[in-house]
Formats: sequence, structure tokens, C-alpha cells
Amino acid sequence: MIKYPKYEKKGYSVKGYKEMRGHTEAEIAWSCTLLKDNKPIATVFDDSWGGCLQIDFKDRAEEKEFLEHVKTLPQWEGYNNNYDTDADTFINFLVDVYQFESKVKKLIKTKTIFSFQDDEQHTYRVIKNPYPLIKDRLQAENKEKKIIVWNEVFA
Repeated sequence: MIKYPKYEKKGYSVKGYKEMRGHTEAEIAWSCTLLKDNKPIATVFDDSWGGCLQIDFKDRAEEKEFLEHVKTLPQWEGYNNNYDTDADTFINFLVDVYQFESKVKKLIKTKTIFSFQDDEQHTYRVIKNPYPLIKDRLQAENKEKKIIVWNEVFA
């Protein structure tokens, strides 16, 4: 499992994430749009064959700025080692954030979703009761722990 460090996103995000069947039924290919300050700067495609992402920038200046930002990012930890962050790793992180936020935004409509500050990134806990009804009990039962209530973050 990859442990992402606290990456500075600097206005980078993704949208329009779509999955499709990869080269085998077990593989997933995907595509998305890379954004800088909510403006599309590149199309990203993972063909599921195991190579690098295909990143098609709309503008050389945007590509250069993105790659310069990636060079400033800390190493990531995984597979019992530390690795330099490259464009693929950073974009995969942004996709993970997008998937996490999309899933949580759907769940908060009917459930209470929270994490403890020391939980792994992109993990959450679910209580079937809607948030406002459970707020006091949640805080009372977890006095010693710092709680991130995703219902409040995405309200």
C-alpha cells in the first residue's frame, strides 16, 4: 500500500474521472481531466497495461509549471521503501482524493461520516444515523481523539 505524504496540491485537482474495461476483465482503465485552479490543463489516461500515464497537456507552459511543482513534492513511502514523487504518483494521489471525496459526498446525505486525525489517509468510518442527530454522542464517546466529521467539511 502506498502512503502518500502531505502533498501540497497548489490548486491542482482532477475531474471527470471515468473507468472503463482494461485489456483484461480484471484490469481497469481510466481517464480524467487535470485541472489547475479549476481550469483544464491536461487529459490523463491510464490504459491498464502497467506503463506510465498518458498525460496530454494543452499548453507547454502549463506542463512545465506542473512538472516543476512535482519536483518540489516530498518522497512517498510504499513497498518497504521511499520513492521520489513523479507526475504519475501525484496524479494518482489527486485521483484518490477525487474518489474519496466523491464517495463521502454521496454518503453524507444519509449517514454520519468521520475519521480520526491519526487514521490512514482516505479512510473513514460510517454511522448509519444522519449527522445532526448523532453529533453530541459522537463527540462524547471520543473525547480524547481529534475527529474530522466529513459531513461538516463538505457541508
